Amino acid sequence: MVLEGETTFRKTPNGFAGYLNKRSKTWKQKWMRRWFHIDGKSFYYTKGENEEDRLQEFDLTLASVRSARKVVRDFCFEVVSSAPNGGMRKMILQASSQTDMALWMKGITD
Repeated sequence: MVLEGETTFRKTPNGFAGYLNKRSKTWKQKWMRRWFHIDGKSFYYTKGENEEDRLQEFDLTLASVRSARKVVRDFCFEVVSSAPNGGMRKMILQASSQTDMALWMKGITD
């Protein structure tokens, strides 16, 4: 359990990294816990903290972030970006607290 004001991520040389829940598009909108990174202008995730393989990556120069729409869970936000082949990509994420959500959203927009 995370107390209000406590964060679940840590600073890295080029940004920060930590756990967020990610809503799957293909697995009946199942939520999965993944290790996310903000590394300069890249936002990506791996399956776990010690994993190297980047599973999905967003260029933050082309991305925006907003509170999630039509999601019944607390502390949810979405990252929206253009897709490499045109169109839009959207990732719905859930932070562990209001504080974490605000810090992740600020980190993505900065």
